[in-house]
Amino acid sequence: TLKGDGEWKYFEAVMKPSQTMNDGRFALRFDSAGALEIDYVSLFPQETFHNRSNGLRRDVAQFVADLKPAFIRWPGGCIVEGLTMENRVNWKNTIGKPELRKGEYNLWGYHSTNGFGYHEFLQYCEDIGAQAMFVCNAGMSCDGRNGDYYDDKEVEVLIQDALDAIEYATGDAETTKWGAERAKNGHPAPFTLDYIEVGNENHSAMYAKYYNRFYKRIREAYPDITIITCLPMSDQLSWIDGYDMNDPHFYNFPSWFYANTDYFDKFPREEGHKTYVGEYACNMGVGSGNMEGALSEGAFMMGMERNSDLVTMTSYAPLMENTKCRMGVNLILVRNDDVIGRSSYWVERMFTDNRPDVNLATDTQLGVLPDKTTPVGGIGLGTYQTAAEYSNIRISVDGEQVYASDLENNPGEWAAASGDWKIEGGKLIQPDENGTGSIMLRDQWLDAVKSKIVSVEFDARKLGGKEGFVLKFGAKDPANCYQLTLGSFGNAWTIFQSVADDNAFVLNTDRPTTRIETGRTYHVKLVIKDKDILECWIDGRKDLTYDNSYVQRQYAIAGLDRTNGEVIVKVINAEDVPMRTKLNFRNAEFEPQGKRISLWANSKHEENTFEDRNRIVPVEDVFNNVSSSMDITFRPQSMTVLRLKLKK
Repeated sequence: TLKGDGEWKYFEAVMKPSQTMNDGRFALRFDSAGALEIDYVSLFPQETFHNRSNGLRRDVAQFVADLKPAFIRWPGGCIVEGLTMENRVNWKNTIGKPELRKGEYNLWGYHSTNGFGYHEFLQYCEDIGAQAMFVCNAGMSCDGRNGDYYDDKEVEVLIQDALDAIEYATGDAETTKWGAERAKNGHPAPFTLDYIEVGNENHSAMYAKYYNRFYKRIREAYPDITIITCLPMSDQLSWIDGYDMNDPHFYNFPSWFYANTDYFDKFPREEGHKTYVGEYACNMGVGSGNMEGALSEGAFMMGMERNSDLVTMTSYAPLMENTKCRMGVNLILVRNDDVIGRSSYWVERMFTDNRPDVNLATDTQLGVLPDKTTPVGGIGLGTYQTAAEYSNIRISVDGEQVYASDLENNPGEWAAASGDWKIEGGKLIQPDENGTGSIMLRDQWLDAVKSKIVSVEFDARKLGGKEGFVLKFGAKDPANCYQLTLGSFGNAWTIFQSVADDNAFVLNTDRPTTRIETGRTYHVKLVIKDKDILECWIDGRKDLTYDNSYVQRQYAIAGLDRTNGEVIVKVINAEDVPMRTKLNFRNAEFEPQGKRISLWANSKHEENTFEDRNRIVPVEDVFNNVSSSMDITFRPQSMTVLRLKLKK
């Protein structure tokens, strides 16, 4: 019964739905007129993970637990910084009764109730045997969104908050303030808190100054806790007084992860230096994720595992999302009635389920694949969410001009493949600033360029929209070609791309920042040298050079599982042809039967969905005829783990 006394009342009830569904709604309906305020409404499963009060959904919590995480990082990354300093996650607002917690409209664009708070985080770590890492604000909000920060005096409050957080987790319930608060919330015995990270993606002299204050106070009070700085692998580490680990983050295109499988091979081993890769994901150029991204992450992970003397910890980010709030590429997808892992989840599982104790020296010799580089074929121009006009188009073959546009007299030389194009005043025009499309040089001009090295130049002017200009070359058709894009990814970079069935993959790992201004005319030139060297020139200045010599995307590492007496071999074949190879082992004899775990897709564009959740999942079978020298074929677009039993 509701009483009009102006006081808050708490109500709860057990409801049993008649069916399982994803799009169900909970509605409050009243049979009389009136006004009331509702502050906190939550539907909770009656049976939670480990039956914890305010606990997690069992299927979701188990999906994370199945990764066998050695640790969990909370509350995360940019959300630690917040849109502003007042918008940051304050752990003290996330404990106690859920209905009394102060929620926030967070920088990811939705309201958070803080229902999964600091206490629940520590409890979940305890339940699954994972170590706990707490991340505290270092005195500044997210640089990329606001840049708000505290002054020297205000930072003292944050330092004390960090010390209080450690005390809440580890303090005695009888003798410490925050240990008593933890006991009041249902956990009298101390939790364990193994790591504290100061800040997230803060790279400045101000951060270094504030970090040193955190480091001094935390080290004095808790000498055994591991203190992590968010500074990257750079000279910036010399700015701070001390650290146990540093935390670089890596978000990039598949091409970058493939090309940087040796990233950590290059770093000198300095005494005492350890790195924690706190965030990494192939979240650019792959849509909502696919096998191409997953395998590229696997190649990068091989490099981290091979360098585990330096890279002691890693964690994928973002971990999970509710599909009603799509936010790029996450490892786990959750909806009201289900949870699934993307292909990247299963690549992670193959690493965590097959961890060696030590690495073994691995020498990889790659065979020769057919030439896949020389970009010969048709020519086209295009836009992406941009209006633009093109004129004075010229094509040269082996240094001799073979085509010069005369659109006023010969408008039929170009044919629109997609989008709304018009030819006016001697120019090709795509007038819709939200439009995306391409227009191709007709076939009678293609014979001159299909089998030769081509250079293309043109004048281009942006009329409006989000990005810049697109040049298609080496085209079989508009959906299968090479592509030069200026002002890509929100008008940020110059990039070369390989396009297959309208799926575009970025090729160059170094990307110059070149913004395309509306209303300005640019002279753009593509030069192809020695078959494989691609150059982009803008207004007579070389903006980008890319070596398109094909780099074979096949990778392997090996390690020893001492407990089980097994050699673990991990192989990635990211090519679209089978990988036929010979495995040779020195000083090893095996039992004749081993185990093979295989993950593959029919296409690098494939991904798991709720409708087809098992499209890309590991398959285990018996691996026979194991010997110290054996021939084996690995599927295209695959990751394979071999577990080979050593003879005693």
